[in-house]
Amino acid sequence: MEKIWLKKYVKGVPASIRFEDITLSQALARTAARYPRTNALMFQGTDMTFRELEESASRFASALKSAGVNIPIC
Repeated sequence: MEKIWLKKYVKGVPASIRFEDITLSQALARTAARYPRTNALMFQGTDMTFRELEESASRFASALKSAGVNIPIC
Protein backbone atom coordinates (compact mmCIF):
# COMPACT_ATOMS: atom_id res chain seq x y z
CA MET A 1 0.00 0.00 0.00
CA GLU A 2 1.42 3.35 -1.03
CA LYS A 3 1.43 5.91 1.77
CA ILE A 4 0.58 8.96 -0.31
CA TRP A 5 0.35 11.22 2.76
CA LEU A 6 4.10 10.92 3.25
CA LYS A 7 4.56 13.21 0.25
CA LYS A 8 3.01 16.02 2.32
CA TYR A 9 5.38 15.63 5.28
CA VAL A 10 7.73 18.54 5.87
CA LYS A 11 11.35 17.71 5.09
CA GLY A 12 12.98 16.06 8.08
CA VAL A 13 9.76 14.60 9.53
CA PRO A 14 10.20 10.82 9.80
CA ALA A 15 7.70 8.47 8.17
CA SER A 16 7.47 6.51 11.41
CA ILE A 17 8.63 6.74 15.00
CA ARG A 18 9.53 4.09 17.53
CA PHE A 19 7.48 4.00 20.72
CA GLU A 20 8.72 2.63 24.00
CA ASP A 21 6.99 -0.49 25.25
CA ILE A 22 5.65 1.07 28.48
CA THR A 23 2.19 1.68 29.88
CA LEU A 24 0.57 5.09 30.05
CA SER A 25 0.87 5.07 33.84
CA GLN A 26 4.61 4.34 33.57
CA ALA A 27 5.02 7.19 31.10
CA LEU A 28 3.10 9.56 33.38
CA ALA A 29 5.12 8.51 36.45
CA ARG A 30 8.39 9.07 34.61
CA THR A 31 7.27 12.45 33.29
CA ALA A 32 6.05 13.51 36.74
CA ALA A 33 9.44 12.54 38.20
CA ARG A 34 11.28 14.56 35.56
CA TYR A 35 8.97 17.59 35.47
CA PRO A 36 6.98 17.64 38.73
CA ARG A 37 6.23 21.37 38.69
CA THR A 38 5.61 21.72 34.95
CA ASN A 39 2.01 22.27 33.88
CA ALA A 40 0.47 19.17 32.36
CA LEU A 41 -3.05 20.57 31.95
CA MET A 42 -4.41 24.08 31.60
CA PHE A 43 -8.17 24.37 31.28
CA GLN A 44 -10.55 27.25 31.96
CA GLY A 45 -8.16 29.04 34.28
CA THR A 46 -7.12 25.95 36.22
CA ASP A 47 -3.62 24.50 35.93
CA MET A 48 -2.41 21.06 37.03
CA THR A 49 1.23 20.02 37.25
CA PHE A 50 2.49 16.61 36.18
CA ARG A 51 2.90 15.68 39.85
CA GLU A 52 -0.70 16.65 40.58
CA LEU A 53 -1.93 14.79 37.50
CA GLU A 54 -0.08 11.63 38.50
CA GLU A 55 -1.44 11.84 42.04
CA SER A 56 -4.99 12.36 40.76
CA ALA A 57 -4.69 9.49 38.29
CA SER A 58 -3.34 7.22 41.03
CA ARG A 59 -6.19 8.12 43.39
CA PHE A 60 -8.73 7.49 40.62
CA ALA A 61 -7.15 4.11 39.80
CA SER A 62 -7.24 3.17 43.49
CA ALA A 63 -10.90 4.16 43.73
CA LEU A 64 -11.74 2.04 40.70
CA LYS A 65 -9.85 -0.91 42.16
CA SER A 66 -11.64 -0.47 45.50
CA ALA A 67 -14.94 -0.49 43.62
CA GLY A 68 -14.05 -3.86 42.09
CA VAL A 69 -13.03 -2.66 38.65
CA ASN A 70 -10.24 -4.85 37.31
CA ILE A 71 -8.74 -4.00 33.95
CA PRO A 72 -5.87 -6.23 32.87
CA ILE A 73 -2.76 -4.48 31.61
CA CYS A 74 -1.82 -5.66 28.15
